[in-house]
Amino acid sequence: MSWKSSGVHKSDIRAVCQCAALGVVATASHDGEVIIWRLETQGPVLHLQRPTQAGPLTPVDSLLFLQHRAGNRELRNRGVLVSSQAGCLCFWSVTGQTHTYGQFYVPEQPGERVLSLSSDQLKNTTLVTGETTGWLEIWDICHYALDIQHKPVGERPPLLQRWKAHERALVSVEVLEVAERSFVLTASADGSAGLWTKDGDHVGSFGQEKMWNISEPATYQRTTRNTLKADTKKMAESDEKGLSRVKSKVPGPASRGQTSQEECCSEASPSSLAENDHDRPQQHTYLCEDPCQSAAWCHERGRLFDDICHNKHC
Repeated sequence: MSWKSSGVHKSDIRAVCQCAALGVVATASHDGEVIIWRLETQGPVLHLQRPTQAGPLTPVDSLLFLQHRAGNRELRNRGVLVSSQAGCLCFWSVTGQTHTYGQFYVPEQPGERVLSLSSDQLKNTTLVTGETTGWLEIWDICHYALDIQHKPVGERPPLLQRWKAHERALVSVEVLEVAERSFVLTASADGSAGLWTKDGDHVGSFGQEKMWNISEPATYQRTTRNTLKADTKKMAESDEKGLSRVKSKVPGPASRGQTSQEECCSEASPSSLAENDHDRPQQHTYLCEDPCQSAAWCHERGRLFDDICHNKHC
């Protein structure tokens, strides 16, 4: 069976994610467009895209369906799809009349990007993000993106943990549930892969000489973990100094990513999903949103990871 996607995306596809509960697939391209496809018909049913006012188009780096929400009839019309674009996370509903349910800028530094996303899919209580700087964050999303957000960019959800996991970009993060405990698996553009507890303790790196036992914390790389925590404190202080020097150009933590520009209207009004078809998207619609844009970020973005797929180090 061939996939009828030829000619729909106008640029290279960079990310794909599937949601069995809704019977859809999401694809995202280099020009920032996200398309929702119906598995049954292989056709597009929804287009989502942030409009670009000026400068180059910003690619979508990652997609993630929140599977628990999608499988819950009370939550599936809320923010169930997360996309990462130019460091900004957008929470989308792929059913119902309103599609934007939350958006915020992740990195502490301007011009960075979020290349990887993951969540505890049994509950969707946390969201893990991996940056181009090697930093990893764990966010509390228990109550995030469940109500309609009227502002272009809202406040961040509570930040539970943040640490420097690798020296270079985090190209993949994955939440693991092992022996009733949560861990985070990471892979980096520096060629290393590691395992961490949800509290930021370093279990170990794959390929290291000394083996660890995931059920015995005494075998974890304690020295490495302590060093990373010390480095985190130093880097946080450095970040604060750097941000103070450019605060006239970059929004502060409480309003990072906010913009005064109006949200872009859709080419065609979004359509809600009929209840008698299990809350799946029905009509081919277009929607544009403008969650966060900053001239300072656009200027800085060009210097790093312009296209992670073509970067020779990645």
